[in-house]
Formats: sequence, C-alpha cells, structure tokens
Amino acid sequence: MEIIPWLLRSFPRLPLRGRLLGRWLDRRPSGRREAVLPGGARVSCDLADSYEAMVWLGGEETEDLAALAGLLGPGDVFVDAGACLGLWALSAAPRVRPGGQVHAFEPNPLTAGRLRDNVERNGLSKVVQVTAHALGAAEGEAAFKLSRAPNLSRLDPAGRTRVPVRPLDACLPPGASVRGLKIDVEGAEMDVLRGAARILSENRPWVCAEFTAQAHGTLGGWPVHALLAGQGWQPFLAPAAPGRPWQPVGAGWTVPTYENVFFFPDASFASEPRRR
Repeated sequence: MEIIPWLLRSFPRLPLRGRLLGRWLDRRPSGRREAVLPGGARVSCDLADSYEAMVWLGGEETEDLAALAGLLGPGDVFVDAGACLGLWALSAAPRVRPGGQVHAFEPNPLTAGRLRDNVERNGLSKVVQVTAHALGAAEGEAAFKLSRAPNLSRLDPAGRTRVPVRPLDACLPPGASVRGLKIDVEGAEMDVLRGAARILSENRPWVCAEFTAQAHGTLGGWPVHALLAGQGWQPFLAPAAPGRPWQPVGAGWTVPTYENVFFFPDASFASEPRRR
C-alpha cells in the first residue's frame, strides 16, 4: 500500500486519483506518520483519522495553502480562526517572518494542546500565538460539542463542554494590522465576522472562509457572502495550480460539498496580492 501514497503525493493530477485515494483510505495502515507542510513545518498525524490521513498525504486544502504563500509576507499579521492542528497557522508562520505574527484560535482543549505541541516542536513559539478559546460576536461562554475528528468539533447548544468566547477585535494587541483572516469554525463564521467589525473596517484584510453547499445552496445564499460583498469584498477561488489566475465566482456559484472561498477587498488584489 506504500506505493499509493507515493503516487498521490508525486502526481497530484494523476488519472484515477480519486479511486486510488478511496482505496488507500479504506485500507490505510494504523499508526502515526509525520507530514511536512508548505514552508517546512512538521506535524504528527494519526492515520486512524481520515482528516489527519489526508494532511499526511498532502491532499488537504492543497491549492489554498499554495495560494497562501503569495498572500502573506514578512511583517504581516495573520489570524487563523479554527486552527485545528495548525495546517494554516504553521504554513503561514515562515511567510510572516521576520517581524510578523500568527494568531491561532482553537477552542477544543485537546486539539489546542496538540496545536501548541506542533508549534513548539517546530520552534515557532515566537511567531505563532495559540489561544484556546472560540471567537464570537461578544464576550461570554458557550457550549461546545467535541468530536473524535479534530476538525469537526463545534459550538453547539447540545455540547457538554463549556468554552470561553471573545470577539477578535478584543483579542489582538493595540496597533496590530491584520493582513489575512482564515475562518473554519463549522457554521459559526458570521459570529466571528461580527466580532471582527473593527478589524474589517480599519484593516480590510483578505478573508478565507469555508462555504458549505448543503447549508447554503449557492454562494449568494451564504450570509458570509452577503456581509462581505455588501462592504466591497469580492469572492475568488484559489488558483488551480501555481501561476494560474485566481478564479472569480458569482452569487450563483456552488459546489457538490464544500470549498474555501477567498474574499478580497477589491478585485485588483487577486492580480497582485502582495502589492496591495
């Protein structure tokens, strides 16, 4: 079975990739393997979990992480809301050095512990600040539902764990100017944005959020799109391959399952993101 992950890593556009991937996921070995993220950070992955197995394969949000390299630079501040094990935070950290900062928020206590371990193991403690609470519209506390999969825990009234909640506007040090904001919070995106109203208004960062077709139908039916588009942000998909253009999408766009959508404060941002 080792030949299959080698093929999947080496040839991202391999014919019948989906079939090979499904076969490997169904029969994958147990145990832990080390993944190397874009930028060189290393993360220990438990192959028993399908999300972590995909991270190890390098098949989780591949195009988005490749695009991230062109969206951040030395001295930038990046916010990762719903950081999980650190796929985005650890990939962003080398891009913002020297002088930059990554603020990673992960409310799941166990996952936040693993995230801290990953940050420390890679010597990034001075760049990545891990905060173990949820981001929301206001100060408070909320019920949190734990999942065996580290990427699927969420704020939920049925949850048995209580976690602190704070607005992003109150979390960052004075004078911090946010360059980019990634949000993957399993349905609580609007509360994150409401709690970042000042940052959105003053910094006008690019925003990446996960759109779920089952919940919203089309992009135009997504409240995140309505809020950001109403304030001038425009939606794009990451380039399908390095060197290709960003793909603008309209209100009628949808996908079979889910997709990360990048919102830029103006359309020209997509052509030369680091110069804006």
